[in-house]
Amino acid sequence: MPHSNRAPHDSFLLCRPRSAGPLMWVLAAVAMVLAAELSRSFAIGDREASLIWPPAGLALGLAIAFGPRLLPLLAVVLYGWAVGFRGGDPLPWLLPAVGTALGPWLAVTVLRQLEARLDRPGPVGELLWTYAVGIGLGVLVSSLLGTLGLRLDPEYAQYDFGHAWGVYAISEAFGVLVFTGLAARLGRALADRDLEAALQPESWQLPWFLGLVAVVGLEAFLAGTGSESLARAATFLYFPLLAISAGRARPLFQDLVTAAIAVGLVTTAIARSGAATDGAQLRDLLEVVILVLAFTVMAQVVAAMAELLRRYLASERASARRDDLTGLANERELDDHLTRQAESDHPALLASIDVPAVRKAVDVLGLEPTNEIEEWIADRLVENTPAGAVAARIGRGTYALLDTQDLATSAASLEWLYDAIDGYRYRGGPLPLTLHPTIGMLQLEANQALPASEAQALASLVTQQARERADRRILLRPADPAELAHERATLSRVETIRSALERADGFALFGQRVEPLGDGNEPFYEILVRLRQTDGSLLSPGEFLDVAARFNLVPALDRWVAARALAACAALPGCRLSINLSGASLSDLSLLDYIDQQPGLAGLEPGRVTFEVTETEAIQHPEQATRLLAGLRKRGYKVALDDFGTGLASFEYLKTFPFDYIKIDGSFVRDALNSPADRAVVESVRQVAAVFGARTVAEFVEDAETRSWLAEVGVDFAQGFGIHRPAPLEELLPQPT
Repeated sequence: MPHSNRAPHDSFLLCRPRSAGPLMWVLAAVAMVLAAELSRSFAIGDREASLIWPPAGLALGLAIAFGPRLLPLLAVVLYGWAVGFRGGDPLPWLLPAVGTALGPWLAVTVLRQLEARLDRPGPVGELLWTYAVGIGLGVLVSSLLGTLGLRLDPEYAQYDFGHAWGVYAISEAFGVLVFTGLAARLGRALADRDLEAALQPESWQLPWFLGLVAVVGLEAFLAGTGSESLARAATFLYFPLLAISAGRARPLFQDLVTAAIAVGLVTTAIARSGAATDGAQLRDLLEVVILVLAFTVMAQVVAAMAELLRRYLASERASARRDDLTGLANERELDDHLTRQAESDHPALLASIDVPAVRKAVDVLGLEPTNEIEEWIADRLVENTPAGAVAARIGRGTYALLDTQDLATSAASLEWLYDAIDGYRYRGGPLPLTLHPTIGMLQLEANQALPASEAQALASLVTQQARERADRRILLRPADPAELAHERATLSRVETIRSALERADGFALFGQRVEPLGDGNEPFYEILVRLRQTDGSLLSPGEFLDVAARFNLVPALDRWVAARALAACAALPGCRLSINLSGASLSDLSLLDYIDQQPGLAGLEPGRVTFEVTETEAIQHPEQATRLLAGLRKRGYKVALDDFGTGLASFEYLKTFPFDYIKIDGSFVRDALNSPADRAVVESVRQVAAVFGARTVAEFVEDAETRSWLAEVGVDFAQGFGIHRPAPLEELLPQPT
């Protein structure tokens, strides 16, 4: 999505071509000379035929890094080296030099076409593409021209053309396998001036280098004592080192290590073989070279797979900090930035942006149009977010922006954002909907050290103050403790809740009986919670739940209640309870694991436990709610929808969520005997629930007449003060003997 804010990974190997300045041209020319000279280290026989031809890999790698513009220079430099430095005949070396440019040019052209036509294949795919095209096309062409050129030399004319071409192609292919990645990534790092970061030391490298030195020393010692067979066996110790490096190193470091080890092993093998004129010696030498190159390729593939895994994990970590709907940062990411700001010596601006019409849109328009509105708002927010600032979505119609760099620019950007949203009319649904934002800007001073949750709460308070303004509902206020004295009192209540969550007796569980109205149903108790204060007195939910919700403490409270209610029910066979879950817990799939891991549940019958969610909270998180409720039902628990009927789209959501019980909101039940409309709603809910296989519970039943009427119309359960007043749970459940 355009508002994703995610920076894509740079390619693993097929990088975007960089521009090459004069210094890079000089470095490329020097590199070609060094590569050509290095080929002499791999020479065997009296004609100095090289087993590995490094210029082939260098040319292809630099063509990947900079495009084909450097290739003519490399061809000229190679020709000058061969004729001027090495004293070769001018005519035979002309075609090999041309091939050094033409082969990589064709290969890179095809690779760019593949890259443009196909989806990015990832690190492993890029590596295999490069090798397949670089060898199958680039080496094929360059080695053909090279062989044709060498045939012009009378001393080479005696060799079979096919055999000569094959040897030439294998030599270049080996060069591509060993040096292409190194040339491409080193060139890219130099062009980006990022060499230091690409080769930044890591803690594991010191013991790794010590291991490498130990293996080199062991091999030299065995060779010096005449134990050639043991020395050859010691070379296999390099391969675990290559594997370790491939799994942990950055790509450029791995390229350097791979090339260094491969060059060292091959040159050592050539030196040990001497002139290598004997057929058996040549076969032994080729076996060593092929083995080394095989491990080189394997190491590069392992490195590509390790990079793929690192990217996947990084993507998952990034996704966990992004809002699924808009791609903005989520509350977790915002909290981390606020925590870092609190520990810094920089001031910051935290804005809380509220668009209440979005929450209204859920009931009026439905989910899909509401999501479109939220995506539109997110786009406007991104457009008006200064560089370096963090834009986040906190919930339905609630957003935030944090800037620690240019506070004046941020304040101006938020003014523009207000103008962009205010008065916008969405016409994509059955009814038009006009948006009016409220923005509260909180100025955080340096070293103020406010916890993230408190900073968000203070910003929300400024938003509430802005909402009370008659004209433009945008307000900037400093985080002034004197002005926010009432909020500080609220924060004190937050600490009381946090302390209670840490104690086994911090809250008290109450139960209210849900009574069956017909045969075949068993009564059960809905779990209610009270906050126990330090003096032993109890606070009702209305006195602390809103505060807990503002500071994101409700999920912890849900777990506290669920753990103790499940334990109580597991200890009493036949116990039937209903446990409330908040909207915040609906988006926390780890709650399922938490429930599974509770001790002492061996005797619990899951079918006797129901988890309740409210309709509006489930609607706000449809995908998460569906997955959580499905997970509960899979484990055998029942699920109930509370306060049904309070939203305009109520019946639509019965298709979405798998409910066993539908609790009819008490606003339709309390006065049903005197209101034909309320009676119609109750009866229609019961009928629809029956179609979906769910049982109904009527709330707020306060008299016997209402109870009798509910039984007549087929409602399954009744709950309310006319049935039972809440009491401590230990008084309601029979205690085990």
